[in-house]
This record gives sequence, C-alpha cells and structure tokens, in this order.
Amino acid sequence: MNNSSFTDMDLHCIARLVQSSFQAPEQETINTLRGLYGCMYCKYVFECVHAVQQKGEPFHFQKIFKKLEGITGIRESYSPCTPDADEIGRRFFPGSYYIGHPEMVSELGKVHPEHMITEFKTCLEKLTACSIDSSSTGSPVGSALVTRGEAEERGQKTDPRNDAETLEILSVRLKRLQKHLWDVLETDPRNEDVIHSLSSSMDSLMKRYHSMGISAGKTDGR
Repeated sequence: MNNSSFTDMDLHCIARLVQSSFQAPEQETINTLRGLYGCMYCKYVFECVHAVQQKGEPFHFQKIFKKLEGITGIRESYSPCTPDADEIGRRFFPGSYYIGHPEMVSELGKVHPEHMITEFKTCLEKLTACSIDSSSTGSPVGSALVTRGEAEERGQKTDPRNDAETLEILSVRLKRLQKHLWDVLETDPRNEDVIHSLSSSMDSLMKRYHSMGISAGKTDGR
C-alpha cells in the first residue's frame, strides 16, 4: 500500500473501521452499525458530517471503500452478510485467492461446515461464468433484477406503514438495494446507468441511516 495516496483523514477513517470490527460493542447494544461505531470517536467526525449535511457528499468511509476497491478489486459493503454461503461468496470471493485457485476452496472448511463448501464452489463457478458471459455478450442480463429492486424500493417509500422511518426499516431497505446492486455488478458490470442509480439510492439511505444512528447515540448520552 502506498501511504502517499492516503490523506491523514483517510488513515484515521481506515483505522476506526478496523478498530470497530474488533472492538466495538455488540450490535444489539448500540444504535448504529457496529462496523461504523468508531466513527463517533474519529478525529474528523464533524468534518465528515459537515461534508455530508452541508455539501451533500458521501460519508468519508464510502470514499475510502471506493478508493480501496479501486486498488484491490475488493467490493466493500455497508452491512454484515447472512450465514448463507451464496451471499458470503458473492461478497468475499471477488479479489480473493480463490478466483485464481478455485481448487483450494475446500480450505474454507476450516471455518465453515462441510455442507457449505459445495455451495461455495457453486457460487464461485457462477461468479466466473457471469463475468465471462457479460464480457463476451454485452447483454444487459441484470436489467430485470434492477427493475425489481427499484420497484421494491419505491414500494418501501410509498407504503404508509413506513411513514416513520426507523433504523430497522432503513436497514431492511439497504440490504435489499445492496443485494440488487451486487446482482448487477456480477452479471452486468458495464450497465453504468443502472449501477449509478442503485448506488445513488444506497448513498441516500446510508446518509439517513448513519445520521439517525449518530443522533440516537447523542440522545442516549453516548
């Protein structure tokens, strides 16, 4: 890693993200995403929030995720994945050792049940196949998935039961958008309009989610 490509704010942001992953209180005891818990203690927290609220910029951790993805090819996410092997694979296989050495995927049996290894292999095969298919045909195979995702998002916004947004509601909406964005990135990575649309929706939801989490922490005296 070339340190000269990262500012002091970048490094503090990365350090707080890493710290949160190991040291933050358990999720059920706090009113913000555990992985972002350290943001409230960051040297640049108010500069970051000001940029979001006054300038409409993404949170700095989102900028960091983009920068790291550009360097490593590893796609960053905003929430924990489920124990489902397919979801784990779709998040962790891109940029991994196993992309070039699929025969070694059985090594994951050291930390996962044996029955998941077969599912991991299937997921890895699908990722590879989708990548090859997308690059060779150029067909927008992810369009239907995005249409469904956008419809669900509109339904969430217009459902009268969701007038009062809560962290739980925003979390559900984020996970749905996230899944559809992953589907498109894996099956139709050149569909820039759709990817931009979904990313913008996620950015908007993330700003509200994170702001609500910080506000809840202040209200509770945290």
